[in-house]
Amino acid sequence: MNSTSKRWIFVIDTNEYAGNFERDLCAYITGQTGDCDVGKEYSKMFYEKYSDELFDGCIISEPDDHGCYRPCSIWMTKDIQKYNSVAIFFASEPTDEQMNIMKQRSIEFPKEDYKWDFDKGYLKDVEVLGFRLIEETTNVNVERKEIII
Repeated sequence: MNSTSKRWIFVIDTNEYAGNFERDLCAYITGQTGDCDVGKEYSKMFYEKYSDELFDGCIISEPDDHGCYRPCSIWMTKDIQKYNSVAIFFASEPTDEQMNIMKQRSIEFPKEDYKWDFDKGYLKDVEVLGFRLIEETTNVNVERKEIII
């Protein structure tokens, strides 16, 4: 039996370690939060401007290493081999409208004076370096042998 699945990953490359802000950024640009509800206040900011239907149902959550389902993760930044990128997981290819909103809001987010608590860092120091869309296909081949006992 063969099975194929596909997902799309929208990646925002930045100049800083993304583990300090990835869930807040995702919530701000898509309205989506994970089981942990980190970024809930930024999600509210999204929904003040955009409708519930814009990203609901197309973004998928995946478990982190603690089993908490989240719509985003840190990601390796191309060419510099650091986890300075934020990846947002989609079940289907994001539309041009969705990508344009995510790009614009990503650029706006670091310019505002939002703070994180880790080592007194400030998001205003974060710069967006670029965006990528990754199409990922997973193929699974399952073989079964029946043994009569």
